[in-house]
Amino acid sequence: MKKRLILIDGSALAYRSYFAFIRNPLINSRGENTGAVYGFTSSLFRLLEKTQPDYIACVFDTPTPTFRHELYADYKSTRAKMPEDLVDSLPWIKEILDAFNIQVIEMPGFEADDVIGTLAVKAANAGFNVGIFTGDKDYYQLVNENIQILDPKTLQWYDSAAVIEKMGIPPEKIVDYLALMGDHSDNIPGIPGVGEKTALELIKEFGGLDEVIASASKIKKKKIADAVAANAELARLSYRLATIDQNMNIEFDPARFETKQPDKAKLAALFKRFEFNALMGKIADSAGPTLEPVGAPAEYRSVGDLEELKSVLESAAGAGECAIDTETSDLDPMRAKLVGVAIAYDEGRAWYIPVGHENISGNLPLAETLSLFDNFFRSSPRLIGHNLKFDRQVFGNHSTEIKEIFFDTMLASYVLDPGRRSHGLASLVEEIFGHKMQPITELIGTGAKQVSFRNVPIDKATTYSGADADMALRLKKVLLSRLEEQSLDRLFFDLEMRLLPVLGDMERAGVAIDCEVLGRLSKEYAEKMLSIEQQIYHDVGFEFNINSPVQLRRVLFDRLNLQSVRKTAKGGEKSTDVGVLEKLALIHPVPKLVLDYRQLAKLKSTYIDALPKLINPVTGRVHTNFNQTVTVTGRLSSSDPNLQNIPIRTEEGREIRRAFVASPGHNLMSADYSQIELRLMAHFAGDEALIESFRRGEDIHRRTAAEVYGVKLEDVTDSMRRSAKTANFAIIYGVSAFGLSRQSELSVKGAQDYINAYFDRYPGVKKYMEDIKESARRKGFVETLLRRRRYLPDINSDSRQAREFAERTAINTPIQGTAADLIKIAMIRIAANLNRDRKLSRMILQVHDELVFEQKLDEREYLQNMVKKEMEGALELKVPIRVDIGEGDNWFEAH
Repeated sequence: MKKRLILIDGSALAYRSYFAFIRNPLINSRGENTGAVYGFTSSLFRLLEKTQPDYIACVFDTPTPTFRHELYADYKSTRAKMPEDLVDSLPWIKEILDAFNIQVIEMPGFEADDVIGTLAVKAANAGFNVGIFTGDKDYYQLVNENIQILDPKTLQWYDSAAVIEKMGIPPEKIVDYLALMGDHSDNIPGIPGVGEKTALELIKEFGGLDEVIASASKIKKKKIADAVAANAELARLSYRLATIDQNMNIEFDPARFETKQPDKAKLAALFKRFEFNALMGKIADSAGPTLEPVGAPAEYRSVGDLEELKSVLESAAGAGECAIDTETSDLDPMRAKLVGVAIAYDEGRAWYIPVGHENISGNLPLAETLSLFDNFFRSSPRLIGHNLKFDRQVFGNHSTEIKEIFFDTMLASYVLDPGRRSHGLASLVEEIFGHKMQPITELIGTGAKQVSFRNVPIDKATTYSGADADMALRLKKVLLSRLEEQSLDRLFFDLEMRLLPVLGDMERAGVAIDCEVLGRLSKEYAEKMLSIEQQIYHDVGFEFNINSPVQLRRVLFDRLNLQSVRKTAKGGEKSTDVGVLEKLALIHPVPKLVLDYRQLAKLKSTYIDALPKLINPVTGRVHTNFNQTVTVTGRLSSSDPNLQNIPIRTEEGREIRRAFVASPGHNLMSADYSQIELRLMAHFAGDEALIESFRRGEDIHRRTAAEVYGVKLEDVTDSMRRSAKTANFAIIYGVSAFGLSRQSELSVKGAQDYINAYFDRYPGVKKYMEDIKESARRKGFVETLLRRRRYLPDINSDSRQAREFAERTAINTPIQGTAADLIKIAMIRIAANLNRDRKLSRMILQVHDELVFEQKLDEREYLQNMVKKEMEGALELKVPIRVDIGEGDNWFEAH
């Protein structure tokens, strides 16, 4: 049997690995972009497992010009410069290869293609089976009975038959094909006007390149015939450029490439350095197990009776801290009933307490179990868990209160890296310990066949839930260490962990909804939508489905002959999204009517008709979920329903707030930070003019207009103030002159003049922007006043668009993130005061910079004075913080 040699196209694989993470970069705690190294390493594992080669080598390009550059000066001249993050990653990738004991080959003056081509042919002639690990189709020209291509993405082998099936031509015609059509990536010119389809047609009709050139007069399409005749020499040059050199002066010595066992100690050290914890499991057998065995019945046991439960809880209380995990009948925290609880206080061991499984004989009595847990929680052990707010709510549904929450691993992950792709337990465990957890879908199924956790057998629930508690206990040790190393422990404990029960109480409080108001609005909006429909049909001349993008596209671009602005994300059809319609609305009434229709339809379906269905049948109120781990800035978000996205700038959006009302004996009180981001900009920038204006309590937009336009305050017009207001907020987001012109009444030149004048009057703002961008370039991240971090992997990108977005993010994140921290501090203090003073008023909503309270009427003076004091005193800034207070029978009136 022939020996197998695998040749890796290292440069191509490095590029592929880097761009696989371009949308969601893999950033370690040092702020390094390790995506290319991780992707490359993962591919090596897959390659070795798939092929088990006898010999292996990896070939890289070098920056030295080759013979092709001498043939054609513009060869590869259109290629973008290698991204700096990838340049930095190449030495790391070569360290990984060294640890795998894989030979690295680099030959200055020669491309990897030629080195691989020569080695492949010599190896094949020596009786080897050769596989080339690459996604570059140029290599198809090498394929024969002894040489095949292995695609890194699909792990599909390409022999001659597979090449013909994919390309439509055999391997020996690939160079002819490239010579005719050219290769944009390498800037091989080809014949102008000849694309992929035409090149294939010519080869199939006439044969190779020489035959095509000789038959130019016979080509049916005159334009193509003339192009072939006029560019014969250019095509022959392209042929030479596209041909992989298979005759380089390279000795093929199989002994150099013999496959050896990886140096797992080296790999373990590198994985630890790069924080590739998910890959540790691949080498665990010799590098030392990263986890004790999990899931064994002897380690995770179900509790059989109340006496055993009492003993387990006493031991957990004695341990001082333990992890818990609840299994429930529902994912809605306000409707979920307890099915079982897992508890772990010793790594590698956990106990599961079943209380609500269909197999009644195995359940412990619920009331007695809850009584024991109630006593346990009163003993105040430090509780650890993943998404403990959910567990707290579930116990609350059974009138059992968790007293002391110590460490939430989901929140810890978020504080360490808010931009992380997932803060899920399974994701963290796999990354940190290299252990794959059992998916819940294996137990309950998916889709229409999904069952309740009640139906899961107790033995399987024990293994599953026990692992959740055990892993949370293990994660706490690792994540706490990282928080302390990065000085993020105070942000975690003093802010995020203290906020968790506050949000839980707000969710449980919920908000009252007036269904009569929503019913009236539903009818009004339906009538408005019908009226708009009729107007659109009148203007167009016929009826069609306004909600159908296909039909709307035909109306706008075929019937009305409006100019297409851009195509859809897939690059196919003309887009009819909001941005396109807003531009078209400037020249025709129908796009504006469609926008109005869509807004009404969205409000009606998302809120007006949906909210009554979301009223909890037990409480009679709507309970949103406040999410701490979603936004990268630290701001809270809400879901199920999302009450933060109700529009406030439109009359239709504001009307929905009339449906949010208070209980009898209460009204709603709103406390809203005034221009907090501008005040924070003044603080960060230290600009004396801005600071002094805020200290004097001036209308900052009017003051800015006066400064920029060079007029007295009393001479500022409404138009000037509007432009100043737009600019004040836009400029702190790093907006360009073009962007400002789109948001204001200014032309692009006028916007640029305005920005220049703004920075002349407020030089501190300009300096802050430049300083924070430079700091971000050096560190790879920016911070809020409370040291919350946001990593910016694209801050040094070669892509102008990506780099400028990262720069704008660097400017705004410290401001927006500090605003998020500010309101969180206030929420914690306000909740503590309400609990301490035993008040019946409740904080029920947080929306951006606003807090909403259900205010007991006889506590009005206390609540408003206390809330204003705590919100305005949450942080000490160089400028005063101002809070506007309003109240009313509904949210609309209170705001």
